[in-house]
Amino acid sequence: MDANTRKAWELTLQHGEFPDLFRTFDYITRQCEVLKSCAAGSTDKPFRPKPAPTKAFTSTVTPSPTATCVMCHDNHTLSKCADFIALSLPAKRDKLRSWKRCFNSFGAGHLNKRCPSKWTCRRCQQKHHTLLHDEGTSAAIEIRHEQPASAAEHRTATISLHTVIPSIVLLSTVLLYITDSAGMMHAARALLDSGAQSNFITGRLEQFLNLPRKSVSIPLSGIGGSQATNVKSSVRATIQSRCSSFSTSLEMLVLPKLSADVPAHRINHSQWMIPAACVLADPTFHKPGGIDLILGAACFYELLKTVRISLGEGMPSLQETEFGWVVSGTAPIAEQSLSVVCSVAIHTNELTTMMRKFFAIEDVGSFPSWSIEERACEDHYAATTSRDQAGRYVVRLPRKSDMIGKLERRMQREPETKKAYVEFMAEYLRLGHMTKVAAAVDSQTTFYLPHHPVFKADSTTTKCRVVFDASSKSSTGVSLNDTLMIGPTIQQDATSILMRFRTHQIALTGDVAKMYRQVWVHPSDRALQRILWRASPHDPIEEYELNTVTYGTASAPFLAVRSLQQTVLDHGSEFPIAAARFSDFYVDDFVSGADSPEAAQTLQQQTEQLFAKGGFELRKWASNEEAVLHHVAQQSRASSPYSQHQHSESRH
Repeated sequence: MDANTRKAWELTLQHGEFPDLFRTFDYITRQCEVLKSCAAGSTDKPFRPKPAPTKAFTSTVTPSPTATCVMCHDNHTLSKCADFIALSLPAKRDKLRSWKRCFNSFGAGHLNKRCPSKWTCRRCQQKHHTLLHDEGTSAAIEIRHEQPASAAEHRTATISLHTVIPSIVLLSTVLLYITDSAGMMHAARALLDSGAQSNFITGRLEQFLNLPRKSVSIPLSGIGGSQATNVKSSVRATIQSRCSSFSTSLEMLVLPKLSADVPAHRINHSQWMIPAACVLADPTFHKPGGIDLILGAACFYELLKTVRISLGEGMPSLQETEFGWVVSGTAPIAEQSLSVVCSVAIHTNELTTMMRKFFAIEDVGSFPSWSIEERACEDHYAATTSRDQAGRYVVRLPRKSDMIGKLERRMQREPETKKAYVEFMAEYLRLGHMTKVAAAVDSQTTFYLPHHPVFKADSTTTKCRVVFDASSKSSTGVSLNDTLMIGPTIQQDATSILMRFRTHQIALTGDVAKMYRQVWVHPSDRALQRILWRASPHDPIEEYELNTVTYGTASAPFLAVRSLQQTVLDHGSEFPIAAARFSDFYVDDFVSGADSPEAAQTLQQQTEQLFAKGGFELRKWASNEEAVLHHVAQQSRASSPYSQHQHSESRH
């Protein structure tokens, strides 16, 4: 490139920017197009479009007969003029209008719409030069020539321009110094916000400064009354101006983040007429950046001074403050901003609301609003209260409906449930798994367990089971399970057991009968497992203690499985084959096997004998090989469709 073209190209780059290869090729190509268009000349005749219904301004120009640059009068085209390229977009357009030049080819003697050049803007493909392209600006340009007074000397043009210039609102930001706990000063960026009732600091900066915190509890309300957050701490810090001796100590609330980046877009302020004597409070006001502090309304107006300078219509203003001159207001940008920063922080004093609620509670209405239980208590009093001979009232205690009452009402409605329930409790008593508490026995620590029936239709042994609710809260608000440790898991997971089970050719499964109830609870702890029970509503309610580990208590799984494991530790040496298969237990289910019927039979016998040493009876034996269970009693075998099928085949 020649020197002038190189100079014009360098002016289009930002300071320190490395030129892009393809962008350079586009620039050179466009320069060639402009030179070709300008050299071709034009003989277009003027035309008269419809009058534009907008404001217009008229100027008269005399076409220059020379080919020199109309800007600097040097020997190059206008598109290569460094002075012209350096102008702002509005200034370029004003110059072209004053010279009556085409907005597309910069040529003289023809209109924009009649431009003979086939080239358009490389960015938006509209009929204007690329140097006149403005991102986000929608412009409609109409040029109309009046009847020339002299065809050779003068021509008059009317230009109507409609523009929608995108803009952004600059907020008042300042750079200041803030002092840490050691007295050292650090730079921080602050936002002056008259819409905030407090001062704020980010948690990141507060931790960096190592300032002492003070605990607070202040709810904040934002735009629309939304409850943004609840502030938990505050700090006191000293801020100082960079431009003067001004300093002050402020109380600041600590928040994780104060705002999005301010401003939202980078702003080109190179053409702004900012007086050189004005020391900007934030020299980086045009660059998006984070906010470390918010200085609220409490100190906002103390920071302002009296002088204010406007930079022009549609431009921001300069306001003098203790920190220097802040730039705020509407500013033009290349692209319309889609984000809006709006900062309003209000302390929501809920005292009035709380007092209103208090008096609403204390107000005695004409008609009481009672709950169902309160109404039932009133009805109980009206139905049971009497008076003695002396006129004194005799009342009955309004007791809540207890578990026994609910259970008995259910059993009256469901005779089958009552029969199964009574049989289960009778078995519990017959096997010694619960004992009636003598009237003279009184323990310092007792707990009464509610109980209810659970039916398991697919069970082959006990279809009705009684569940004892150890999670039920007592009158103290604490349940038995709240006081018990759960214990660790000492068995393998079900997936590992089943994967290992599938490797055996001969399957063998069994079940520990009533495993929990085979482990006794120490007599001193049985008072924690008391229940109330009677077989008939006509019998008196009696107290019983459960003597075995009870299903429903938090520690029951650990105690039962740990006792099963202890049996292996105590007697495993007598039955080594069975002891090696303890890992095949999942709770009370034995899921194992062997590679031959003989080995499976030996495993079954040793397993049964080993756990019998600890009082655990194994039953529901099953295998895919009938010979394995040949010596097992029929009542100890599993009842399944497979076993019934095998039996029918053997009978045939």
